[in-house]
Amino acid sequence: MQLQELMSLYAKVPQNEHVSDPEGSYPAQDGTTNWMLIFRPSAMPLEEKLPLVVIMHGGGGGRGSPEGTESFCQSIAQIQNAMVVSIVYRLAPGHKFPVGVKDCYDAVRYLSSTGTAEIGADPALGVIIGGHSQGACISAVVALKLRDEEISPPLTGLYRGAGGFVAPQRVPQKLRELVCIQN
Repeated sequence: MQLQELMSLYAKVPQNEHVSDPEGSYPAQDGTTNWMLIFRPSAMPLEEKLPLVVIMHGGGGGRGSPEGTESFCQSIAQIQNAMVVSIVYRLAPGHKFPVGVKDCYDAVRYLSSTGTAEIGADPALGVIIGGHSQGACISAVVALKLRDEEISPPLTGLYRGAGGFVAPQRVPQKLRELVCIQN
């Protein structure tokens, strides 16, 4: 699917209308309890288990929050009929690296095991992790760590979204339609 098609799908999803979004929490290894936002398509019966998507927000490791991912998470939950969780992780400068990475790892481990009963997800149906910017970097680290541990069920996908790093005029003409947003 091309970028233009994905963007048109995203634009058609009514925000806040068909997705429930309660809060939850997960335990970190050091005993801290961090919170998370949970997005479930409200048209799905509560007893129906859904695949799990865990999103880590961007912000360079020093700012950002799950609220910044709400529209994206709502769209993914609605379009993919998935349980989407946007997690809080501790940020710099109050918390030194790698605390945020460890928090995200703990969240994914919790959600893909004991936490699934709490939120109504079934990891056997799929577990995708990802994020934007810093969240994309952290999700890659977490995915590699989980791969090396051979968790069961294994991750079924990794989403890594990043901002534009190339000026549109530097993109070859034949690729501009795919990678450049036209106003």
